[in-house]
Amino acid sequence: MSFDLAARSRDATEFTEKCYVEWIDWKFARPPSKIKPVPEDKPRRAMYYSGSSLEMIPVSLALIQFCKSNSNESIIAGANFGRDCDTIASIIGCLVGALNGASSLRADWITMCEGVNADLFEELEGDARANFYSMATRLLDALRAEKESAQARAAQLQKILESK
Repeated sequence: MSFDLAARSRDATEFTEKCYVEWIDWKFARPPSKIKPVPEDKPRRAMYYSGSSLEMIPVSLALIQFCKSNSNESIIAGANFGRDCDTIASIIGCLVGALNGASSLRADWITMCEGVNADLFEELEGDARANFYSMATRLLDALRAEKESAQARAAQLQKILESK
C-alpha cells in the first residue's frame, strides 16, 4: 500500500499526507489501559499512536524508493514523516548506508554522530580513536570468521555424509 501511495505522490510531503489519510492504522497497538476518553468534538484519531514495524518498515522502504535511493534525501524524508520519525529515519539510514555505502551519507552527519558516540566507541573498541569505520571493520572481521567457521562445519558434515 505504501508503494502505491508513493507512486501516486508528487513529493515526500504529499506521500506523507496520503499515508496519514489513507493508510495509517490509527487504532493499532494501543493497549486498552492507555486509551483515554475523547470528547465528542475531538477527532478520535488523537487518542491513538502506532509505533509498529507494520508501519515503519513499509514507510521507510517507500521513502527510499520515492527519493530514488538518495541517502540524504531519504533520511530527511523519514525524519519529516512524523509519528515515530526517529525510528523511520534510523531504519532508512541503516538501509541506504548498507545499500549505497557510507560515502553516500553527509560527512558532517557522520562526524556529528561519531562525536556524540565517542564514549560508546571507546568502550567497545578500547580505543579513543574508534569510529564507525573501525566498528564496521570489526563487524566484517566477525562475519568473515563466522563464514570460515560455517565452511568448516559444512566440510565436516560433508565428510560424515560421504562416509555412509
